[in-house]
Amino acid sequence: MSRPHRGRGEQRPCDFCRIRKTRCLVRDSPPCEKCLKVGRTCTFEHEPPPRRRNNAAEVPASLAHSSTRPVAPAISSTLGLGLDFQLNRDMMLQYTDGMNMPMDFNWNTYQDLSSSSFNVPEAYGTGIGNHSAVVSPNSIPSTTRQDQSQSPASSLAVSEWNAVEPSHDSLLDGNTIYSTSFLGASAELDPFLRQFYRFDSSSHFQSALRGFQIIGEIPSESPIFLETPRRVTQNMTDLLMANPAVPSLVGDMDPYKSKLASLFHRFISPCYPVLGPPNQFSPTIHAAIYGLALPWRSHDPTLPWAQFDSRGVTRLNVPDVNILWQYVWQQISRELHAPTYGTLQACLLLMERGRSKPFVADTPFDWVLVSTAVSVAYTLGLHLDSSSWQISQEEQSQRQRMWWLVYTQERWISMTMGRPLLIREDDFTVLAPESINGFAEDNQSNDGQSLKATFFLHLTSLTFLLDKIYHGFLTIKREAQLRCNISQAIVASNQIHNELNEWSAVSLGSLVSSPQDSSDLSSPIGVLLIASIYCHIILYRSILKVTIRTPHFAEYFSEVLLFGSEIRKSLERLTLLHLESFWFSWSQGQFNAIADFMALLCVIAPSDEDKQRTRSIATAHRQWLWLRSKSFEISRPSMVRLDSLLASIDKGDLSMET
Repeated sequence: MSRPHRGRGEQRPCDFCRIRKTRCLVRDSPPCEKCLKVGRTCTFEHEPPPRRRNNAAEVPASLAHSSTRPVAPAISSTLGLGLDFQLNRDMMLQYTDGMNMPMDFNWNTYQDLSSSSFNVPEAYGTGIGNHSAVVSPNSIPSTTRQDQSQSPASSLAVSEWNAVEPSHDSLLDGNTIYSTSFLGASAELDPFLRQFYRFDSSSHFQSALRGFQIIGEIPSESPIFLETPRRVTQNMTDLLMANPAVPSLVGDMDPYKSKLASLFHRFISPCYPVLGPPNQFSPTIHAAIYGLALPWRSHDPTLPWAQFDSRGVTRLNVPDVNILWQYVWQQISRELHAPTYGTLQACLLLMERGRSKPFVADTPFDWVLVSTAVSVAYTLGLHLDSSSWQISQEEQSQRQRMWWLVYTQERWISMTMGRPLLIREDDFTVLAPESINGFAEDNQSNDGQSLKATFFLHLTSLTFLLDKIYHGFLTIKREAQLRCNISQAIVASNQIHNELNEWSAVSLGSLVSSPQDSSDLSSPIGVLLIASIYCHIILYRSILKVTIRTPHFAEYFSEVLLFGSEIRKSLERLTLLHLESFWFSWSQGQFNAIADFMALLCVIAPSDEDKQRTRSIATAHRQWLWLRSKSFEISRPSMVRLDSLLASIDKGDLSMET
């Protein structure tokens, strides 16, 4: 039953009910049922907070005798309202509840949001189009700022004004107060309109709820970035998922941080330059580094864990890296409301995690992860040419390097999974990597810079050829067009085959001829060789698909057989040094594609003689996989797949209908 009427001397209603001018509903004992319903902390047992009364001198003359309530500067400036309007307590409560509430705000300390809670100097203005309606820190009188900071309610309006100025050392990661995101041309926060703000000397404009930053000298020609208070995005994040605790495993591995980081920069960074020089990384990045470096632990006998994936006898058991990757993904998910460079780096590192089920094809999660990385890259504005921005040369190089890392990962993973591409050529302006400086770490020697930069430049140039293959042969509309003009399709494919051969002569030749240190197993030629073979296979598969059961097929099949026999010779170039180097996650799919290609030739061979030749080629490739399956894990799933396909062919389950 509801609480009986209370006299004047009895306890007052809770803050939540008093603001709405309603009665408290208490059954037997507090808290109030209305507070329970909305999940608020009830203040039924406490005295009401004292009312604040402002001096008449502090209220502008234009508002002293007005019948309407004065508008909080945070709301009037942000919404840009030029008309006086009535703002009751419920509207104010709804606005502050979701938009600009401090993280430590609670209903125990809530004060009445009446008209006396805000002082609105005349300088703020209320006219439409008046820039004074948007308040900057310098436009607030010091007395007013001091008076407003005395109550939690008024701090909702001016908390960002009194915040520490953002750091300008980095466009994104140097700012602990605001998160930064790129404003595109069609954004609901019109960047064309925002370019007319009066930016300060540091190219910032701050209002109560958000800020804007330009990074060029001319606002009309410069991209605009939106700055949102991190406590707002943090609140939005907390509503979706809890903040996971740092796994104890990360702390257990911290004593070996430098050794694991050394393995990471020795074996992984030369092929995958996601991180810059060793620095103070977040626990998320550390967890990712540990997860990628642990498979290389046998190269550092001072580490306490068993060197191979077996139960430890005289050493500790290998840590469960799945715990590390779970934590990394949880943190990435939490940071998506306010991503930084670190968020994207964690995404890129998570893509290369070890697979617990190597015989299972990549799941849709890998595609989701790629999509997430692309979305974060666009949010950070990495798709824009930053060469003329007012940021350091080091950050420009970092942005360029990270964009091309996202681009290459998106292209190769999309192709091996058979998905459409996410990044369109007309949606980015980043210059092609023409200098090795953009991909080299500052703390590496010149030789280390050359190895890393040379590899990644070759990989990006091969990625451009892969992109040409996709748009020329693999889109749905393009495939239908190829069937209408087979001769032209064959000519176009031969042109790309020639470009791939030229690329191989330059890129693979330069890496093979470069001296290799036997103590450093980071030679990346294997990744490039398999990727180039995969590109040839995609082209041949596309033409075989449109020429089968046509007069062009027999002649073209003979050409494909010559390439099939060349695959074994190319793979023989891979030494143990190459096989034990770093391999991308999509390299496994390319080995599987080679196995599928061998089986495809056996199925569609037009004559008995061709069937014998194709079976001989497939058997030779299977032998190569078997000889390396003991020490080279990537070859095992490919060998199992080829065995399964050949067995299906022998049983007649896989054959071309005649």
